[in-house]
Amino acid sequence: MNTFESEFVTQEPATAGAVRTASKTPCEARTDLTDPAYIDRCNAMWKVKPKSVIVIEYFGDGDPHYGGAADDRALGVDGKILLSSSSSAPAATFATVEDAHLAAVAIPNRRANSILGVIPSWTI
Repeated sequence: MNTFESEFVTQEPATAGAVRTASKTPCEARTDLTDPAYIDRCNAMWKVKPKSVIVIEYFGDGDPHYGGAADDRALGVDGKILLSSSSSAPAATFATVEDAHLAAVAIPNRRANSILGVIPSWTI
């Protein structure tokens, strides 16, 4: 069982034909960058903290090239989500996930039902 499964799947009592059941769906258990628990999960997951992170707003499902409607956008240096995923405006860079969290809770133009996350970088 991988880390993702262990978080959301429990094992029924050991009987013949034991069945794994989901305790929570990933969507119910999902946290995003506005939740302090997300910071703890990131810091626990990374053995070496990244040099920097950018904030990304995940929105929609599926690759648009194949008919999907995903439209993921970065947080710009002005504190707003960029107007398009192909924007040439620079993305804001943060030194820590904690700094990214503070910026995330103040985003004025976040889309409903989006999920905020970070993209780490270990290079300068």
